[in-house]
Amino acid sequence: MEDQEVVIGEQEVVMEDQPPPVQVSEDTSAHYANNYEWKDKKDAKLWARSQVLKKMCIIVQNKQVTNKSFQMVRECSEKYEIHWKKGSEYKPKTARKKGVYNTKKTGCHFKLKFKFNDDKKVWYMEKVVSGYHNHLIPESLINHPYSARLNPLEKDLVRVLSKRRTRRIDILSGFKVLNPQNSSSLETIYNEREKFRKESWEERVLMQ
Repeated sequence: MEDQEVVIGEQEVVMEDQPPPVQVSEDTSAHYANNYEWKDKKDAKLWARSQVLKKMCIIVQNKQVTNKSFQMVRECSEKYEIHWKKGSEYKPKTARKKGVYNTKKTGCHFKLKFKFNDDKKVWYMEKVVSGYHNHLIPESLINHPYSARLNPLEKDLVRVLSKRRTRRIDILSGFKVLNPQNSSSLETIYNEREKFRKESWEERVLMQ
């Protein structure tokens, strides 16, 4: 595409081609369409999280919560907010450029809306507010802070196998066989073993 020329008054300005906007992902609304009903709010959230995991996504509950409704959005939705005590002066610890933050927030539009039916006393998904994402979908969730967490059974296995001096790579391989969808990494196993080791010290210090 050739450069475009724009005439402003008597001056001629040459505008270089701008980079194309970031394309959002495909519409995934059909993936979540259902007629399910849940008696417990936790079951509705569990279903929503299990569905988005199939699309390599993680969702959380946003602030729009009442006794009759709630919304599930991507963890990277909304914008970055400075969590600082109200009424006090903000003093940054480091000097950095204004408006540049190390954040995962992308303002993703994805949103699921759930409501409570007073007649049936059940929860149901009212609609998919938006099935689009304004960012690329990852190919894997390995070592993601949420998906890589170990369940209670896996935590117990880590402790039992650690007592038998089983290597971390062997423990992780066993988890992958039992659960092919496991997203843990060697770092996850290492952190759990360290946690167990410190708990076994009770109140003793490292020297003791």
